[in-house]
Amino acid sequence: MASANHNLIKMIRACLDRMKKEYGGEITVCRLNTASTDRADGTKAETHTATYIKRAIVLPAKVRREVIQSISAVSANKYLAYGGSFENGIRTFIIDRRDAPGIVLTNDDWVVYEGVRYDIKAVEEFEQSTAWVVTAKYVAGTPADDDLSLGEHNPSLIRLIRNAIDRMKKEYGGEIVLHKLGTATTNLATGVKTFTHTSTLINRAVVLPANVQREVIQSVAIMSVNKKMVMGGAFDTGTRVFIIDRRDAPGVTITTDDWITYEHVRYNLKEIEEFEQSTAWLVTGKSTPGAQANEDIRVYPYNTMALGDIVS
Repeated sequence: MASANHNLIKMIRACLDRMKKEYGGEITVCRLNTASTDRADGTKAETHTATYIKRAIVLPAKVRREVIQSISAVSANKYLAYGGSFENGIRTFIIDRRDAPGIVLTNDDWVVYEGVRYDIKAVEEFEQSTAWVVTAKYVAGTPADDDLSLGEHNPSLIRLIRNAIDRMKKEYGGEIVLHKLGTATTNLATGVKTFTHTSTLINRAVVLPANVQREVIQSVAIMSVNKKMVMGGAFDTGTRVFIIDRRDAPGVTITTDDWITYEHVRYNLKEIEEFEQSTAWLVTGKSTPGAQANEDIRVYPYNTMALGDIVS
């Protein structure tokens, strides 16, 4: 049996300690013990063991939309493909083996961070058995099944991120309105769509420059018949990145069904990335000229009455 490389272990652990100070967060590692399914009603029952880790390295999450389509419907009618869409996110955790001695991680286990369950998809082990790099995926609406309540966050990291956001808001700050989709219905007779939404005014968000490009939609049938004459519709699209401080929108959650209006232009959300410690969102929005902004009218009342005037 080869001896341990103590110099390498010392160097890796020093790096882990520095990263835990910068990106540290509290997590719960849940290990699956047994799982069974009731064949009568389909109810699943499981037992697991929870291990609380006070300071793990928690890297930002990237949220995007996935669509699951029925292969039978696609094969039967390629012009009409439908299915279900849902939000999912990928997050990377680095766990110091000293904080979880005697534990072995598998893809059947999961991590709970800030009340959200992340199913483990890949586990990579550092040299000399010093740490794990865990890639985990969450799906919105999945129960966390965590047993341990988490305590305080990493105040140093929160303060560092918020100071950086405040500086960027001074340099690139702009007023935006965040619209959250409530309900949406379609009249089957006329095809008219109606929906309700909730608007949240954010006086100062970080608004980065837009990248405008032209997109072309062409007919596959025409391309197959006559490859020399290809036609279709062209339109301009713009992609813009917004950084929203969570303090400016308390209690709000963002999904890709929502949209942002900035300078009377509607930006549909395409990708959402969450900063560490739930401090901010990094949102990528896409605009199309001609799309309705669906803005709410904001009225600023004022009056010219003098202090001595009497209203009768």
